[in-house]
Amino acid sequence: MPLFDRGVASHVQIQMLDFSSRAEGISPCGIYAFVDKAQVWLKQPLSHERLKWLKRQCGPGGLHKKRERAWFDCTLMQRLQLNQPSLEALQSLCSIDGLLLNYVEISLDWVFDHEGARNGAYDFMCQYHVKKYHRGQGIRWEGGGVTRYTGPRKAPNVLAVYRDRPSKVTGEVNCVHLDWRIKGAVALRRAGITSLTDLIELDHRQFWNGRLLLRALSLRDLGRMYHVHVTGKGRRRGAWVFFSGRMGFPYHADLRAGAAILRALNSTQAVLDCYIGKFNVNRCLRNVSGEHLLPQDFSL
Repeated sequence: MPLFDRGVASHVQIQMLDFSSRAEGISPCGIYAFVDKAQVWLKQPLSHERLKWLKRQCGPGGLHKKRERAWFDCTLMQRLQLNQPSLEALQSLCSIDGLLLNYVEISLDWVFDHEGARNGAYDFMCQYHVKKYHRGQGIRWEGGGVTRYTGPRKAPNVLAVYRDRPSKVTGEVNCVHLDWRIKGAVALRRAGITSLTDLIELDHRQFWNGRLLLRALSLRDLGRMYHVHVTGKGRRRGAWVFFSGRMGFPYHADLRAGAAILRALNSTQAVLDCYIGKFNVNRCLRNVSGEHLLPQDFSL
């Protein structure tokens, strides 16, 4: 006969210690925050000489320019995309009347001493990172599984994480790169970035603190809620445990079910996406501290 046993709490404590120790084990030798890309529209095209100067103020990605009318505003005549722009480049554009900023990529590089540490940090991010208001966006993979996107390209906010390219700041190869991509003036406004001045003065630590959300799942709670949802027998607080075999070994049904769900879906975000409309899966979440992975300061 099944019974409810609160002794399963010891298993939950072991689980909590496991993912907490994994988080603490991620120790980059360098953390770099920077603006990877900024796209602006201008009403009056810039001179050839000024464009040449702007190009010199950009990183390896350079400056991409195109003279065309914006489909959303016929008064905007030139589009500029600055890759790894310097502080001087952004400041020089601040004084231009009618300039519209409508796309940015805010980036974070974690640099490691060796490939194993880099891969471990990447796998950790893929498993535990969750994005607010993600329902319906899905997870997209490219590059044979080395690049993870939290949604489609058209989404106003997308986090891209990849591990197969060197740091754009230092050139070191063992790097996990995080790109928070904000598309559209409305999405930028919600992020508190309404102008290039806001972008220059952005507090990168605070920015990532609200977006580098790491959550683990209590497998016992997940399994319990799943069983209640499937059986329709109402709420219960205790764990479902029964004994099997001659020796009477305990079988923790909730814990096993939660582990099976996570193993099948492979990440906290995927579990949320799958069950968020079926039961209150948010109650299964446990915070994982990533404060040591945030940038300490910022300079263009």
